[in-house]
Amino acid sequence: MAPSCGCYFICCCPSRGGSIVGLPYLDPLAGLVVSGMILKAGVQTGYESTLELVDAAVDPSLLEPIKETIVKADGVKGCHRLRGRKAGTSLYLDVHIEVYPFLSVSAAHDIGETVRHHIQKTHSQVAEVFIHIGTEWSLYSTCQCETGQ
Repeated sequence: MAPSCGCYFICCCPSRGGSIVGLPYLDPLAGLVVSGMILKAGVQTGYESTLELVDAAVDPSLLEPIKETIVKADGVKGCHRLRGRKAGTSLYLDVHIEVYPFLSVSAAHDIGETVRHHIQKTHSQVAEVFIHIGTEWSLYSTCQCETGQ
């Protein structure tokens, strides 16, 4: 967040007033305060940019609406390992969905494609969804989405 004009005003008034009343140390002090504010803004911006460049994991609260979309899809019995990463303004997802164990491979992949289309249609920031399909009897089955596992 950038420093407001009010902060600069608060720093500049003592600086100018200090030189008028004979307190010359207020000007360098105000300069240090402004430099500190600029440094803080630069470090914060650099940190956020670095997180985007290295594909940092997405905040789990951002994945909650996507999780609800997955669970509502027809044929999905559950899901686990919903993970996301950001690259620029785009979001890339990886999710394991569970389907009925006696479906054909073709039918299971149709459900996966339906999930992919629902996610991309309702969540515009999602660029790509990697869907892994398993049966609800799988070893890691939880019958509910769990993020980040």
